[in-house]
Amino acid sequence: MKIGNLAAFTAAFSPWAIQYSRQSVETGSALCLFLLALCLFLRRKLPISALFFGLAAAAYSPMKLFVPLFLLPLFTIYYLLFTRKQLFIFGLVFSLIFIPVAWDGIFGHSGQRFHELSIFTDPVTASVVNQRREYQMLSSGIPRVVGLSPRLIDKIIYNKPVIWAQTFLDNYFHTFSTQFLFTRGDKELRHSPGSESIGMLQLIEVFPLLIGLYLLINRLINHKLTILLWLLLAPIPASLTRSDNPHAARLLILLPALILIISLGLSKLKRPLLLAYCGLWLVANVFYLTYFFSNYRWESAKPFQWGFDKAISEGLAASKSYDRVILDFHSDSPLMSYLFYTGISPAEFQSMQPLPSLEIAPGVTGNVFGNVFLLHSGNRVWTDIHLSGRNLVIAAADLPRLDLISENISRIDYPDSTPAFYILER
Repeated sequence: MKIGNLAAFTAAFSPWAIQYSRQSVETGSALCLFLLALCLFLRRKLPISALFFGLAAAAYSPMKLFVPLFLLPLFTIYYLLFTRKQLFIFGLVFSLIFIPVAWDGIFGHSGQRFHELSIFTDPVTASVVNQRREYQMLSSGIPRVVGLSPRLIDKIIYNKPVIWAQTFLDNYFHTFSTQFLFTRGDKELRHSPGSESIGMLQLIEVFPLLIGLYLLINRLINHKLTILLWLLLAPIPASLTRSDNPHAARLLILLPALILIISLGLSKLKRPLLLAYCGLWLVANVFYLTYFFSNYRWESAKPFQWGFDKAISEGLAASKSYDRVILDFHSDSPLMSYLFYTGISPAEFQSMQPLPSLEIAPGVTGNVFGNVFLLHSGNRVWTDIHLSGRNLVIAAADLPRLDLISENISRIDYPDSTPAFYILER
């Protein structure tokens, strides 16, 4: 059976692929653009390939690093297939798109997210370095005194670059862990249905994956070398972040390489082994899909922000009857959902910048749209907050002591009948 057919079939039932095919997220768009660009490149259609490589880099932040990292060895492998004129045109088209994107990603607004997540900007790194240096000195017999200064050996062994390298390598190799790929998946239920021992790939796929890796490394011709480089380079951007690793969305670019390797392994199985594999694979998919379309829908309600639409519609409906309607979504911001469900156009929203922000009580601030207040994310205790006038508060149920407030008039429930939001008068 052709590897392409096997890859298409494997991808169609991959838990990782199914998870992101049912979400509208930029990582899926970026992957689509990248795959299209690579196919065009291998068909020697360089100008249009350069266009889609540039668009892939623009579509999702991790691709800003992965695309150029991947293109460097790709051109090294296939250099002899193209003329200098073709290479020049490719470089020109790609640069016209990529340079502004990269500039904005480093110095502009789109780089803010990476700055918040980067291992290089982690505020605790300095304290970790100082603590390890101190422990090393004390464990070496140096007495603790005020103003203890680290020795040269302490500075060499423990410093920020060492901590960054350790964090990067830990993130990188966790990407290929059996727990992430085969048994647990991403810890965030929005990224994978992992609470029922389901990995990003089916556990049965470990066998063709190992066979495929052996065949891949056994004879590194051009296409195989491309897949191997893809496999090794894909985790790098995600590994430079300090939170939620391994992160299935940031690592989605890795999935096609894994599927191709699995398909390569399947293509070499003899008929009896292939039939046995298909039987086990079918059983695994019955368990996975049964869970995905039943229990998972309830378990993932909170991560997928169940009830946000009802909370906003309830708030808008009540806004004429109260002095203020206050939306408190705890660790989430209600702003994005409010803009979506009210249909405020991007042009209108941009004309409001900077958004007005008011303090309605000590330490309680939010954005204001008429008499609707969208509180900034934070942990508040509403039993300790006193407001003037007549207010309707719609607050996330996981805020502390909400269920003790006697002014509760209603609530919005998750599908399993547990509370998502309390609606109360204050």
